Order: sequence, then C-alpha cells, then structure tokens
Amino acid sequence: MHTDPAVPIQVALGCPDDAEPWFKANYALLNRPELGDEYTRLLNAWVTLEQKHDFVMGKGSKNRVTVPKPDVLQSWIASGRTRSRKQPVVVNIEVFAAQVVTWWGALQPEWRQLDDAGLPMATRRVRGDWGQPLDVHGQNGMLSAVACLGWWGTALGSPEARASDLRWCRLIRDVAWVCEEMAQRL
Repeated sequence: MHTDPAVPIQVALGCPDDAEPWFKANYALLNRPELGDEYTRLLNAWVTLEQKHDFVMGKGSKNRVTVPKPDVLQSWIASGRTRSRKQPVVVNIEVFAAQVVTWWGALQPEWRQLDDAGLPMATRRVRGDWGQPLDVHGQNGMLSAVACLGWWGTALGSPEARASDLRWCRLIRDVAWVCEEMAQRL
C-alpha cells in the first residue's frame, strides 16, 4: 500500500525478453508487487543490475564470508533454487531476520560502517570498490539478497507488519541502493 505522496509509486519494470532462463525463473518467483513500492524498487534495481551484466551467470565469490548464509537460503540453493518451483517458507521470522542482517553486514566492504543493530549506516556515499563477495552477479550474486527480502516480507504478511519491521524496511532500501550504485558504475 502506497502511503507517502512524496515518494513516487514504483512500477515494476517487468522481466526483460532477452533475459536468460535462470533470471526469468527467479524473477517469476520474486515478482511480488503485494510487498509494496520499496520492494518493487528493489526488484527494479536488481533487474537493471543484471541487465547491465547481460544476465550472465556469474561465478560465486572466492572470498569466503565468515558468516554463513541464512538457513532458508542455504536450503533453497541446495534444492536447486527455482527447479523446485516452490518458495521457501520462513517459519521463525526473528531467527531468519537476525541471520539475514548478520549475513548482509558481513558482505559489506570495509568502508561501509555498520550500526549497533548490524545494519549498514544510512550514509549513502560510495567510498571505494564494492569488492568481493558483494560484487557478484548472476544467480550467485544479488539474487540471494533479493530472495531473502522477498521471503521475509512474505512471512511478515500484512503491509502494516512490513512497515513496522524497521530492519526489513532498512534492508530493502539498502539492498536497492547497493544494486543501483553498482549498476551505475557499469
């Protein structure tokens, strides 16, 4: 539900016709306009980023992050992502949210400061390269963050519940901003 007249309503870009099959399958699962304008902005930013990479399936980062991926994400990857055609279900929102926040914070380059909650500071200024492991495209890249936020938002349910979960709101904006910034530099 769009409530702020100062923020333009986001319209989904749609899945580009020239997208690779991996992208089309994931876009179909993650295109959730009911999750609101901020999520649509995130989806659009992800579309633009992958489009600028010509939807090439990037390889995973060789730089290992000391924080594991969220459990639900690991299960989804192990089951072949979209091959199962089923969306993962987040059973315990608090555990999943904590895992996503910690994992996203661990992916950040050292020039990004984290606040006491483990979220990147709201300062929106790029001060260096994004670097590995964050700057990975294809199904091994930002898809994971977009998917986690889609599942989290779905688990929250109502627009009111999503609006009141400040971690989800902040991460939606942050991941969208990262995708937009990385796309601008291509």
